[in-house]
Amino acid sequence: MSAQPNRIVFTTEVKGLVSGSRSPREEREQREAMAVALAQPHRTGSDDRRLGTPLGRFCRRLRLRDELYDAGEQYCEIVRQAKAAKGFNVPGLAPGESDLGALTEEQIAAMREAAVLRLKKADEVLLAIMPRLPRAMERFAYDQLEPSLYDEDLIRHGLMKLAVSFGLLKLGINAEKVA
Repeated sequence: MSAQPNRIVFTTEVKGLVSGSRSPREEREQREAMAVALAQPHRTGSDDRRLGTPLGRFCRRLRLRDELYDAGEQYCEIVRQAKAAKGFNVPGLAPGESDLGALTEEQIAAMREAAVLRLKKADEVLLAIMPRLPRAMERFAYDQLEPSLYDEDLIRHGLMKLAVSFGLLKLGINAEKVA
């Protein structure tokens, strides 16, 4: 059957993919893998990718705004870049792996310095709340360790301040309602 001119044809198939291209065995294996993933206690039956990290579980459990989760993710990336700039072995980043091949040594040094300064600036926001908060936030967001019960309020406060600092959240008259 060919399409007639000036006729719109709707389909549920994605262009380039063939419907039913998986064998029944592959379909069953994928369903079993998804069932195992969703059965993990921290997932609570949800397929939300955020629940795979302490940050995501923390934000969901406390019903925090998406901006606070995003601030935690951004802080994690800042820590990651700063550690790489300082020469540490960063998971997921092979030593020397980067797109810096076309840059001069001065440009590379400036980028490394900028990464360290971004972390220093973010840590200053956290230090203003509590001296131990930068390390607690690093353990939580970057090392992906569950927060101590003693640190939960600090971390929530830190995420809020980071979200404001990163421009993800603007505080108004009702500042307490943002978290």
